Amino acid sequence: MFGGIGLLQGMIAALGAALFFGNVAALVRPPQTPRRDARTRTRQPRPTQTPAPTPAPPLRRGQAIVMATFGLVIFVWSVASLLTK
Repeated sequence: MFGGIGLLQGMIAALGAALFFGNVAALVRPPQTPRRDARTRTRQPRPTQTPAPTPAPPLRRGQAIVMATFGLVIFVWSVASLLTK
């Protein structure tokens, strides 16, 4: 049967897995800040050029760890609920 409680539990499992893996990926590879080499420091930007990208905000490791833990708990709980039926 397509739909019903099984579909909802599967969607919750996918949401938990995405939350877990997304935060673990952010912890493993934090956002990169753009680098400028010596040639671009001395050159003045032209008015027609687009502005330089803003640096990425700092990664809040504690928040990422808590959210990854929540995602793992949600995923394990929903998979256990799917398998016990």
